[in-house]
Amino acid sequence: MRIKILAATLMLSTLAGCSGNKDSTRNVTPPTETVKLNGYVGSTAENARVTAVELDYEGQPEREIDEDTGDTIFSGFFTFSSDTGRYEVTLDAEAEGLPVLVIATNENGEATEVCQRPAGCGDTAWQETLTLESDYQIRSAVGESAEGMRININWLTDLASTLATTVYIDVNGDGETETNKTGFYSEYSIELANLHIDELLNVSDVVSVIPVMPSDISQETELAGNLLT
Repeated sequence: MRIKILAATLMLSTLAGCSGNKDSTRNVTPPTETVKLNGYVGSTAENARVTAVELDYEGQPEREIDEDTGDTIFSGFFTFSSDTGRYEVTLDAEAEGLPVLVIATNENGEATEVCQRPAGCGDTAWQETLTLESDYQIRSAVGESAEGMRININWLTDLASTLATTVYIDVNGDGETETNKTGFYSEYSIELANLHIDELLNVSDVVSVIPVMPSDISQETELAGNLLT
């Protein structure tokens, strides 16, 4: 599939507190009608590539070949997170109401975050900025996407996304089970996994919660006790 980059100006709210984000698509023909998704990658991940990825008929994230590098990449619109981890990304309006994964990666090799380990992160000291690994990938999934939906991407949502995968796959799209394969998502498995994490950790909505970072624990906070826990 040919890759065509669509430049778009993002109209972010005051909450976003960022500028200069790019919104692009790897699709040949950009859709005429779109919806916007937004959220945060962790709370400090900057320059992470965030892609809104639809599921293929096998229930797996759609992928394609990057014609410039020859690498297999996630297919869909993408943007880059700001210095606060904020992102806003476009999704084809035809996908509204359908399952979607929002996946943060370090494909450009420039993604960074703040070290949250008191002992340091290798050569990076506590609360200093470190470059993320090239294979960095973290996900968030929703069973039904909607205009303006807040979808945060962090270790909680990545855990829920992992729980949302099943092993059934319909290879030919004819409704017959032919091969068992991991990595299959469905609207129902995604919703059940998100609800499971909500109940397990006593949070209201896993995809809208930003976990407290270690450096925040000793600070003044109005967050509920269960979030601090």
